[in-house]
Amino acid sequence: MRPLVYLELSPDGYTGGPQSFVDDLIMKAGGVNLGGRARVEWPRLDAATVLRFDPDIIVIAAWPGSTPPADLGTRDGWDRLAAVKSGHVYEIPAGLVKRPGPGLIDGLERLATLFTAFD
Repeated sequence: MRPLVYLELSPDGYTGGPQSFVDDLIMKAGGVNLGGRARVEWPRLDAATVLRFDPDIIVIAAWPGSTPPADLGTRDGWDRLAAVKSGHVYEIPAGLVKRPGPGLIDGLERLATLFTAFD
């Protein structure tokens, strides 16, 4: 089973949508991108959307302004998310998933490891 993944690029809910390199990265790593359901390449998903689709895994692109994984459960209702309840909330350095370039190879490998461990 391919896990449904929400990759948070910023605490405002920005993520990679369809046709983005983030969508491609998640798919190649073995996941299904929650942002891929959007109609734009770089959508901002509100909390209600994330709650409605209830991702299996949440990955945070870590940078000084990002939300620490332990704090996601303090967002209104997020303590009910499958990923939060099961501890499948991870952070990856933003440079490995946020910008196209050589770092994406490392990002792909890390994501694939996380998604494989989910099975």
